[in-house]
Amino acid sequence: MIGAFEAAGIEIEYMVVNPSTLKIESRVDELFLNMTGIDESDEVNLGPITLCNELCSHVLEFKCSNPEAPNENLIEEFKKAFLHVNQQLKKMDCVLLGGGMHPFLKESDPIRLWPYGQKDIYELYDKIFGCKGHGWSNVQSIHINFPFSSEKELIHVHAAIRVVLPFIPLFAASSPIVESKHTEVLDRRLHFYEKNQARIPQISGKVIPEPISSEAEYHALLESLYTAISPFDPERILQEEWLNSRGAIVRFDRNAIEIRVMDTQENPIQDVTLALFFFKLVEKVTVSYSAEKLLQLDIDQLKKSFDVLHISSDQNIELNKSLLQVFGIEKFSLSRQNLRQEIFNFVKSNLGKQTQENINNICVHGCLAERILQDIQLQNILEEQAILNTYKKVQTCVESMIFFKPGTL
Repeated sequence: MIGAFEAAGIEIEYMVVNPSTLKIESRVDELFLNMTGIDESDEVNLGPITLCNELCSHVLEFKCSNPEAPNENLIEEFKKAFLHVNQQLKKMDCVLLGGGMHPFLKESDPIRLWPYGQKDIYELYDKIFGCKGHGWSNVQSIHINFPFSSEKELIHVHAAIRVVLPFIPLFAASSPIVESKHTEVLDRRLHFYEKNQARIPQISGKVIPEPISSEAEYHALLESLYTAISPFDPERILQEEWLNSRGAIVRFDRNAIEIRVMDTQENPIQDVTLALFFFKLVEKVTVSYSAEKLLQLDIDQLKKSFDVLHISSDQNIELNKSLLQVFGIEKFSLSRQNLRQEIFNFVKSNLGKQTQENINNICVHGCLAERILQDIQLQNILEEQAILNTYKKVQTCVESMIFFKPGTL
């Protein structure tokens, strides 16, 4: 059994789109057939990285085939897989596009759910919640898996993850545009994520998970979710631990805690960099504080900070004092840029050189959502055309593997 922080599991979702129009292409099954020669395949093994289907046929997941040491070798493994897959897609006149949401896909546009494998699960979700909406068919995220080997590790790491979750969109928000419009919200994916199961609100709760003091307590939470959905799921198709849709969930099937609140970035270098950054941030918090200390921060305090940090603001951000003190921050009103720098400073010495350089770029230039909005504004043309231009630049970052900067490319 793998102990806490000995390995990481990373899952990254990207859209398949047309290179000229950036419209979605529901052709992941065709890609899998071309790569394997096997019809109705649900995955393709590329050695250290495995490709998997997702809910919709235009979304492709890249994941660690097995838990891996949490170091910068992961960046190269994912980079190699992405470049290979993008070349395969080009033969189909398709490419990969990152970002937490598609910028101009509409809820009325045709969406094709994955027709193989676990299609009974997808069809039931669609029947209950309507999976053609943005919270389902237009959300691309990165999942980070933290192993645990005992109940004690589970409780401690889970407590640290709860404290780190509010800060993830500060660095990783990448979904400012929906249906060619933007508001003050930098992380629209999280906005829709919170609402996509409103018919049964117990499933996602407050997104920030409740504190847990035992495995039994978490299992009791799961049972309450199964009870809530049972009128809609008499055959118990959805009554598995992945039904829990909080921002971090426990996966006993793999002895890991899975974070779900990170947006996909512009390329796998940035995706894995941020995953490693948050992994090391959780580790530093876990080592620095007891579980009892961390559990003193209640869910409402954390949720308020989480809400503040995925919304754009030029003004100083005021957060809970006790939360900021966990990261050694004594100023309680900071700009987004200064807050990023303070969090970075807290964990910087635990990071590899490449990770430090990439996170420093975010501290200086902003999260991807901020950079996207800046690039759109710099063009001084009709906004709809500017959005397309900007996202075409973002798309080229998958192939060039460069950090997206406003006004460049």
